[in-house]
This record gives sequence, structure tokens and C-alpha cells, in this order.
Amino acid sequence: MIPVVPPKSVSKNKQELKADAEKFRNAIEKQVDLLKDNGMKIGKTAMIIGGVLTAGYLITTLFTSDSKKSKLPKNTTNNKPKEYIYIKRTKILLKRCNSLKAKKIPDINNK
Repeated sequence: MIPVVPPKSVSKNKQELKADAEKFRNAIEKQVDLLKDNGMKIGKTAMIIGGVLTAGYLITTLFTSDSKKSKLPKNTTNNKPKEYIYIKRTKILLKRCNSLKAKKIPDINNK
């Protein structure tokens, strides 16, 4: 058998449950507000630190960039010696020539 609950106690239980739900909702809202405040504080401090570091980096590169540019040798696109570049180009040309020989292009004069 199903126990029968009198209507007055049902409404009383409803009111108690609604009151408990309101208490929990308020507690959750307070916790969310605290988390928002903490997040905002952390975000602001992170932005300030990032800005200071960026400004410091820009200032140091502004003052030190002139000395680095003057140390680089003029008229060179690569730091490699010219002999290396020449050897590398001849190797590429030799590879191209070898690939043409492999194709066995017919000679016009033999016809």
C-alpha cells in the first residue's frame, strides 16, 4: 500500500524544499561572484605584467639594435663563403646534366 500524506504536510514539505533551494541558489551565486572577482584580479595583474615585459623588451631592442646591425658584414646575402655557393651551384648543374643524359635525347646529326 501507498502511504497517504495529508495535504497540509505536503504543502509544508514544498515550502521547506523551496526555502532550501533558495538558500543553495544564494550560496552558489555568492561563490560565482567570488570566482569572478578573483578571475578579474588575476586577469588584470597578468595584463599589467605582460605590458611591462613587452615595454621592457621593446626598449631594450630599440637601444641594442644599432650595435647588432653594425657588426654584420656588408654586401653578403648569406653568411656562407662564395666558394660554397659556387660549389653548390655546380653540383646542381651537374645533376641537371646527368638527368638529361639519362633521358637519351636522340642526336639530329646521325639521321
